[in-house]
Amino acid sequence: LGLQTYRPRPRPDYKRTPDKKEKLPRVEHPRSFRLAPSEDLQAANQMLTSLKQLATPYTLPKDGRLFRYLVLINPKSGAKGNAESIFEKIVQPMLEKAGIDLEVCVTSYANHGKDRMAKQEQNDISTYDGLILMGGDGIIHEALNGIMEREDSKTIRSSLKLGVVGCGSCNGYATSLTHASNEVYGPLTETFLIAKGQSSAVDVSMYETTDATKKYISFLSYSYAMISDIDID
Repeated sequence: LGLQTYRPRPRPDYKRTPDKKEKLPRVEHPRSFRLAPSEDLQAANQMLTSLKQLATPYTLPKDGRLFRYLVLINPKSGAKGNAESIFEKIVQPMLEKAGIDLEVCVTSYANHGKDRMAKQEQNDISTYDGLILMGGDGIIHEALNGIMEREDSKTIRSSLKLGVVGCGSCNGYATSLTHASNEVYGPLTETFLIAKGQSSAVDVSMYETTDATKKYISFLSYSYAMISDIDID
């Protein structure tokens, strides 16, 4: 192929550790390749496909299409309100390099995330391979409760992978997921885990009002807002 590889410049915040018990945050460490001039890129495309397969533990779609993920972003989440910036700088580039096709929905009102989970004639969530939630724990709450209200809720929950990139004030669920994966919490790490595609089942709890008029789904705990204030402080 006439292939040359160029190692990236050393970064002061990047180091490896032989101690498997020591957790270090992941940092971006790209590598570039330069091909010799050629009109036939078939061999190069084969090499690229092989590299993607080696880096991807999950089974690619048999029809040759890309995985299709819906990204739900709460732009007002957290003190900085930087979810969209995190998506553009970290999430989108990494997942597109991993061969994942992304469609984005930026919420614009309360419970927009819940409404997006409802049955739709076009781009229904049942047509996606995964759902990525970017915001705080609130956007996760909206999405899960929206899914639970669907008639095909059981089917959706068994087929749709769920990924979380914490962009809120506390990000309790995102922190719990990265801790369970023996990783250091952060948007880059969470995106890396989503790109790898490994998933596991988790339990949720349901709470119903005494008059049986409303049901609520919880993925961490269920409490009054005062507890959230205490948690942040």
